[in-house]
Amino acid sequence: MNSFAEEMLYRGVLFAPLLRQVTANQAIAMTAVLFGIGHYHGTPSGFPGMALTFVVGWIFGLAMVETRSILLPWFLHFVPDAVIYVTSAFQN
Repeated sequence: MNSFAEEMLYRGVLFAPLLRQVTANQAIAMTAVLFGIGHYHGTPSGFPGMALTFVVGWIFGLAMVETRSILLPWFLHFVPDAVIYVTSAFQN
């Protein structure tokens, strides 16, 4: 659910309307920055986590532009989330 909700927010609600106002690279950059900031307290946390999620946010944005669908970004987001959740469950 997390990956779906985040993709609907970042790539659906924010990214899609931005594409009508700015270039694809600008929309990708803006949403990747917001995606990174939104993951400051994620796993990994802090600035390394923000940098990592900025990079994957850029990849998700590229996937959205290339496929013109939210399905690939959602799948690409789901996989690492599943790994993080499963790993976290085994650590507890």
